[in-house]
Amino acid sequence: MLVLKTSLHFCCCIISVALTNSRKDEHFMYPLTSEEGNKSYIDFIQSLYPVHYTTKVVDIKNKSVTRKFVEPYYCREVTKRRNVSGTNKFGGTITKQEARVFTNMSYIHYRLQLVKKLYNDTYEDIMSSYNSCFTTKDVGIPELNRKPFIVIESKYKAEKTKIMKILCKSLGARCINPPHYKMRMLLKRLNRVNFYGIQNLANSLAMYAYAYFIRQILNTGVPVVSGGYYTQFACSKIERRYPYPFIPPPSQKMTYTQPTDLMPADVIFFIDFITEVGAVRNYYHRSVYIYQRFRNTGTIKIIRNEYGDLNQTILAIKRILLPHLDKNLNLVKKIKP
Repeated sequence: MLVLKTSLHFCCCIISVALTNSRKDEHFMYPLTSEEGNKSYIDFIQSLYPVHYTTKVVDIKNKSVTRKFVEPYYCREVTKRRNVSGTNKFGGTITKQEARVFTNMSYIHYRLQLVKKLYNDTYEDIMSSYNSCFTTKDVGIPELNRKPFIVIESKYKAEKTKIMKILCKSLGARCINPPHYKMRMLLKRLNRVNFYGIQNLANSLAMYAYAYFIRQILNTGVPVVSGGYYTQFACSKIERRYPYPFIPPPSQKMTYTQPTDLMPADVIFFIDFITEVGAVRNYYHRSVYIYQRFRNTGTIKIIRNEYGDLNQTILAIKRILLPHLDKNLNLVKKIKP
C-alpha cells in the first residue's frame, strides 16, 4: 500500500510539472512569480509581444490615465482557426459568431424574410411591435449645439443605476434603459420560447427603435443618459460566444464595428470597479479588453475605481464631460477618445 501511494504521488508530481511547463509555453499567464518583481500581467505580456494599440483608461486608484493593451497569443491563434460559414453581401465574411450580431438594417430585414417563411405569426408580432414605436416623424439631430447623449455601462448594475441617477440630477437629463418600452413584452415572450436567433433579430430592431426614441427626446431640448446601448448589447453576445479567457480577435469587423446607420452616442462611459481580488492580481475585467476594440461607436471612456467609491467616479465623469458643454449644458465640442 505504501509503495502504491508513493508511486501515485510521484506520477501526480510528474503530471503537475508537465502541466506547468505546457502553460508556460502557451503563455497562459497567472499571478507572476517573484522573479518578475512588481511587473503586472499586462506589462509582462508587452515584453513578449509588440503593442497593437493604446487605449486610455482613467484609473483613479492608481492615478494613471493611459494603459497599453496588446492582443495576447491565444487571440491570434483563434483568428487563424476560426471557420468562415459564408459571405455577407452587406459587409464581408460571416462567421457563426458574427451572424448573431447585426451589421445594419438591410441585413436585419434580409434575415427577417427568412423568419417570415417559417414563422409568419412571429414575424408579424415583431414587425407590429417595432412599427408601434414610431408614433411621430423621425427627426435628425445636429452633431453639435444640442443636448448630449450619454451612455453609462458597467457589469455592476446597482452601482451603474446610482451613477445614472446622480448624473441625471446634475444635468437635468432623462434616464432611460434599452430596449424600447414598446418592445419589452415581445422580447420577454421570445426569451421564454427559446427562439434565440429570432430574439436576436428582434433585439436588433429594438436598438433602432431605441435610437429613434433618443432622437425624439434630444429634439425637445433634454439631455439623455442611457443605461446601455449597442456596445453593451454586442459585448454580451461576444462574451457568451467565447469561453474564458479567450478574447475575440479584432479582425472580426462585423462584431466590433457599430452599424453606420445606427446613431452613435456622444460618449460611452464603461465603469469598471476594482475589487480586493482584482487589486491584488492587477486584474482587468474581460469586458475592458472587448470595449477597447469597438469601432464607430462614439467615444468610449473606461473609468476604473475602487468598488463602491461613487463620488470619485462621478467626479471623473464630470471632468471628462463638462469641458465640452457650455453654460446651458449644450454639446459645443466633440468629445475625443
